[in-house]
Amino acid sequence: SLFLENFTIKKKIGKIKEVFEKTDIMKRYGFGVPDKSGKMPKMVLWNSAGNDVTGMMSRCDKVVDLSEALLEGEVYFYHAKMVLKEARIGGKQEWHQDYGYWYNNGLLTPQALSVFCAS
Repeated sequence: SLFLENFTIKKKIGKIKEVFEKTDIMKRYGFGVPDKSGKMPKMVLWNSAGNDVTGMMSRCDKVVDLSEALLEGEVYFYHAKMVLKEARIGGKQEWHQDYGYWYNNGLLTPQALSVFCAS
């Protein structure tokens, strides 16, 4: 694991957060997976780094450049997920190993990484 404090781009994260709070994206496309306590965080998944605000972080030069440096080569977008944990009723995002999912979808070597941004 690598943690970079103050690496985030606050303006971009703020724009992404604003879109999810002020539109019906979560209502229309969101779903939940209950955690061990039965509480459910809401999430939206997408499989392309679009030209809208949801693709901003995936296309951000800082994220791409650091990813290419860490993996020592060109990177591509696999998928993105936005998680919303509502106060008192939203559940936890349970930790899991992404590589098992990636392997089953054709990524046969572990030359991949996950990028998390929090607000």
